[in-house]
Amino acid sequence: RKSVLMFPEGSEFHYNLGNAYYRAGDTDAAITCYRKSTGLNPGFEAAWFNLGAAYLNRGDKRNAKECFLKAKELNPYKDIDWLLRMAE
Repeated sequence: RKSVLMFPEGSEFHYNLGNAYYRAGDTDAAITCYRKSTGLNPGFEAAWFNLGAAYLNRGDKRNAKECFLKAKELNPYKDIDWLLRMAE
């Protein structure tokens, strides 16, 4: 959290904090961090992917699917079709 305070415009810091929150079971805080990360860097495929996973974990399939589609657009070689099916 200290890194985010020192570098508020660093998308990777928000992403890493989101990962920590997600691992700790705080999905809502993770979503907030991933959304900040994707807002700062819309081309950050991993942040879109993790945001989709967090939404899916929360049961928000519509937003999960949108995030997974964005991640696939940014990296068409990553096999996430199985996640897209889970988000339907």
